[in-house]
Amino acid sequence: MNVRAVARLMAVLALAGGGCRTGYGPGDPVRVVLPRWFSAPQGEEQAQTPVAMGMGLPPHLADLRNQYPLPDWAIYGVVRCLGAQEFLVNGTYRRFSMSNESGEANVVVDDLHYDVSIDRIREELKRLSAEAATGETERERLNALSAHVRRRWGSFLLYGLSPAGGGEGANGQSRNRLLESGATADSLEAFEAGQVPMEMPRIGLRETAEYYENVFVGEFRYGDPLGAFRRTEEEAIHDLARSLVVKFSHL
Repeated sequence: MNVRAVARLMAVLALAGGGCRTGYGPGDPVRVVLPRWFSAPQGEEQAQTPVAMGMGLPPHLADLRNQYPLPDWAIYGVVRCLGAQEFLVNGTYRRFSMSNESGEANVVVDDLHYDVSIDRIREELKRLSAEAATGETERERLNALSAHVRRRWGSFLLYGLSPAGGGEGANGQSRNRLLESGATADSLEAFEAGQVPMEMPRIGLRETAEYYENVFVGEFRYGDPLGAFRRTEEEAIHDLARSLVVKFSHL
């Protein structure tokens, strides 16, 4: 069964607390604008992942950079997309109470962690490296990578595992979003202080016949939107894993 972790409310939470501003003075209005594929992914977008062109890899993925001649954002995108399809949860979650002369305390033992199959990661990275290596010019190699870029907003990309192509660009050539300005015609969503959020999904765990989905609240940081998304998504995945471990332990 597939799993989905949706980081949907991170911008609204920060705005409610006045956590980020686009103006310069204390009286300036709070306003953040994000593309909807980032703030409210729908359909296949939930199986894809936002990456940043200048990002670095977390330390536990650094070895992959040395093994595959790919940019960090492509390696990271592969790992996150595979994780959206399937991951293995290991560990223990227990909650119990302890009483002594000082009173009662609630104790939580939580050593859960989740892993994406390293064999699947290597298989996908090998395939992507081969696609890029077939290009005779740097432009052709970038075209192979760009085929996996579904959306672009500034330096932020929406990465997908399957190459979908970008359509036709200028001069009749295949579109390459990696060489474009980053301006987008995609639908945008604005968040402002005091705004009543619309079309918000129900927060918490939802189970269907095909997948589990978990909607989680996190904090948005204007200076690091991708990092805010990653941290919120990881918290949502951990919360989902914990819920499933508790559920299956009662079977």
